[in-house]
Amino acid sequence: MKRIIGFTLAVVLAAATIYITIPSKKTDLNQKKLTIINFIDHPVLNTIESELVAGIRSKYSEHEVDISILSSQGRVEEIPQLARTVTSRSPDVIVTISTPVSKGVMKELDGNQKIVYTFVTNPQDLGADLSRTNSTGLSDAVNYSSNIRLIEEVLGKSTKIGFLYNPNEPNSVSGLESIEKVIDTKSLSLSKVAVMTESDLPQAVSSLAKTVDVIYVGGDNLTVGSFQIIRKIALENNIPVFASDSGSVRAGAVAGYSVDYEKFGKSSSEVVIEVLKGTEPRNIRRKTISGDKLIVNLQAMRAFGIRLPQNLISSADEVIR
Repeated sequence: MKRIIGFTLAVVLAAATIYITIPSKKTDLNQKKLTIINFIDHPVLNTIESELVAGIRSKYSEHEVDISILSSQGRVEEIPQLARTVTSRSPDVIVTISTPVSKGVMKELDGNQKIVYTFVTNPQDLGADLSRTNSTGLSDAVNYSSNIRLIEEVLGKSTKIGFLYNPNEPNSVSGLESIEKVIDTKSLSLSKVAVMTESDLPQAVSSLAKTVDVIYVGGDNLTVGSFQIIRKIALENNIPVFASDSGSVRAGAVAGYSVDYEKFGKSSSEVVIEVLKGTEPRNIRRKTISGDKLIVNLQAMRAFGIRLPQNLISSADEVIR
């Protein structure tokens, strides 16, 4: 049994090494080390990560700050080992992107390691570790009420909305609760389907498409990361898709109110830079950025065969033609 455990640990450590996408340079005594741990490959997380790195690089060269980027590839069970691997290298700052990564990493760290979390919709989901650790960070406030109102404006007051959620993601569950509260005040109806893995999605979307007028993609990592699966099946069934993140709208959803994730990533870098300069994370106020940027995709509108009111197109912050 000891041999099997040793082999498994070696494989996990090897896998973690592969995930480093920015290799370490030859260090000097004054060089700081920064490690970014991402959750999964999807448009929103990729945008935050790239803007975060760009913001740091605008202030520090490679010789001043060494940046390593790791990913759990969507595997929650791998996060604790990634955290232990990272802390063994004693980075000056760890940046965690998403709720699952932030929660998993914080559980493995003591109160001295400096942590900046980002893309954590509800910081309270991090539990007692939020106050135990030396951390601060940024939250994105998904604008569920504006997105439901948007769907109502485009498709009508009696629209049946389909929603996919992941019961294993706290932000997905809280998103569902927010939608239910909004819909309770309207004549709209909601059909919800739980999905816990990407392999669950095709059947779930196909089933949902038979009973609803529209599918709404919320803010959880599973559905956003698997958006193209949802869009493909929705197109086959002529059911339009709306979304609450800019990446999904740009990738083919009809419209949505989104956090400006380019600015969100830049704001994240500003917090990290403050920590690199010597401020303790626990002394930096946590920030929440609201999702009030309206994006419409006219290509998607035509693909799904629906029309958007002209006043909505005219008032949009971004129009994809």
